[in-house]
This record gives sequence, structure tokens and C-alpha cells, in this order.
Amino acid sequence: MHNIFKLEYFFFLIVIVLFILYLILGNSFWDFFLVPIGNYSIDFTDLRCVKSWDRLYPHYEDSNFLYNESSACKLNYPKIWIIFSKYLLIDKIFYIYILINFAFYNLIYFYLIKNYKSIFFIYFYLSGASMLMLERGNIEILIFILIFFVFFSKNFIKIILLCSVISLKIFPFFSIISQLMKYRYVFICCLLFSVTYFFYIYDDLAFIFKNTPSTGDMSYGTKSISSNLVTHFDININNYLISVMFAILTLIFYLTHFKNYLKNVKYNHEEMFLSGGTIYSATFLINSNHDYRMIFLLLIIPLILQLNKKILKFTFLTTIILCLELNRLLFIFGFFGGIINTLFKIILFFLVTLTLIDILLKKIITKNTLRNII
Repeated sequence: MHNIFKLEYFFFLIVIVLFILYLILGNSFWDFFLVPIGNYSIDFTDLRCVKSWDRLYPHYEDSNFLYNESSACKLNYPKIWIIFSKYLLIDKIFYIYILINFAFYNLIYFYLIKNYKSIFFIYFYLSGASMLMLERGNIEILIFILIFFVFFSKNFIKIILLCSVISLKIFPFFSIISQLMKYRYVFICCLLFSVTYFFYIYDDLAFIFKNTPSTGDMSYGTKSISSNLVTHFDININNYLISVMFAILTLIFYLTHFKNYLKNVKYNHEEMFLSGGTIYSATFLINSNHDYRMIFLLLIIPLILQLNKKILKFTFLTTIILCLELNRLLFIFGFFGGIINTLFKIILFFLVTLTLIDILLKKIITKNTLRNII
């Protein structure tokens, strides 16, 4: 009988209760959890935006038309999503697709809770960023699921999965560095595919970046910081200048302090951390990213939980919590809640990037590795 009270079963009980409450309350369910709703009249607004791209199918070869047509949601993903919308998001299977993603998302948490015995995963599931992604039905959940499967796949399947997610969205490209340590063949194949693919869609990339919403609201990254500085303080600083400054500061912090501080730290689950951590750090420096993309931080939790430095572990977990909770911080502290959230997103960037550097230097950039690559 004691098995009934295992943490992973408690998680499933929470999911069932929440699902029933959602069926009863509808969109009002999200208000209780302080999750901003995209549109009260319809559910899963982000996914419905993707669904609307089926209207563009007759003009598939005309990129100029595709990315400038604005009768409904503008296309801001690689145009392969038009095919996805045309054939896979039809009315008959729209909610089936949502339920399948929801099921796999829950199973991932079940696996993590069962194997790492931490209630922090239950918190992460209920966090503002996670629930925002679920409310919007954003396709980030599909990307996350596919990347998670990479860690348990054979080499050929790893290549297929990684190349697939890179085709669907640009940012998963950064996660291929996770394969450099143990799966150099996978890394090289995915790198070659990425270079070829980006060259092939080169003309579309400018449209994609132009159409991608860039805001300081519910976002992280240097472009978000730059936008907020202009909006709230009338201070205009180019986001790339901020990115260069943060990159230089990270190297200085590592060389002057963290290299010695992390000298005796032993890492586990480096592949997951490299994948999720690189996505966060790289996208932080490049653009403004909606908060639901922070679900990839889930991949860094297993390594953090097993850190042998308790202060570092506590700092990491506390910082992650304050990063994921923009709207709840705004509800409690008003404008200053937004400042707290932004500050800790910056702190998390430094923590994640410093750890990434240390892992790479300890595990990958060695004479033996370089000799093998050459």
C-alpha cells in the first residue's frame, strides 16, 4: 500500500484534479493560477494561430507573400509549418494533437519525478512559464518533447529527432552541442544538416526574425531588457551591446572566481544540461523570447539537484523559481515584481553560462577530444 504515496503518483493525482477543474471551469481555470489568457473567447490561441496558416498553402513557394500576408496570424516560423497546419492540424484531430502532447508532457514529469525523487519537478509543472505554455497550446511543447526523446535514443534516431526540431524551429540548433561529449558523429551530422538547412532557407530567415514578436512583456533575453529600459526608463541601449557586455562579464567571472569555485564540482546528466542550458543562454543573448521557452530549463534540473555544493544548488533553484513567475510576482509586488523577475533572469543567465563553460572545459575541450575530432 505504501506505493500509493510515491511522489510520482501524487503528481498524477494533481494532474487529474487539474484536468477535471479545467473541464469544469474552462478558461476561468487559468485566472486562479494567475496565468494571462490569450483570448477568453477561444482556447489555445498560439496553436490556433499555427492552424490558420493552412490558408497560405496555395502560395507555398512564394516566400514574399507567405511572410507578408496578414489577414490572420502572420507566419513567423519556417514555412514547413504550413504543411503541418494543412495536414496535421485539421479540425478532426486538433484536440487529439493537444491531448497527445499533454500526455507526453506529463509522462516526462512522471519519469523525472520517479528517477530524481524531487518535489521541485511538481513545482516546475505548476510554474507560471509551464502553465502559460499549456494555456496557449504553444508548439514549444512539441519541440521540448522531441528534444527530451533525444536523450534516450540511438545515434540514428538522435540525428532524425534533432534535425526534425531544427527544421521546425531555429533555436534547437543550439542544443546539438549536447552531443559533442559522447556522440560526436551525431554532433557532426546535425551540424552539417543545420548549415545546409539554414543556407537553403536563408531568404526566409530575415522574414522569420522580422515577424517574430519582440517585446519586453513576458519575455527573457537582452532584447527584452533593451525594450524594457526604453519603455520604463527612457534609456536606449542596443541589445547587442548588452549581449557583448554580458558575454565579456561571464568570461571575467569564470576566470577570476568560478573556475576555482567549481574546480572540485562533479557533474552528472551533462547532456541534458548542455541542451537546455545552451538553449537558454544562446537565446538570451540573441533575441527576446517568450517566457514559455523557459520550459527547457527543466532539462538542467537533474544536474542541479545532484550538485555537491549546497549553496550553488540552492541559488540555482531559487533563481529558477523567480525567473518562472513573472505574473505572480507582478500580482504580489506590482512593477517591482517585474524588476525582480528580470534581475533573476540575468542572474540565471550567468549561472547557467558559467556552468556550461565549466562542463565544456572539463568534459569536452580536452586534448583527447580535440585529437578525436581532428
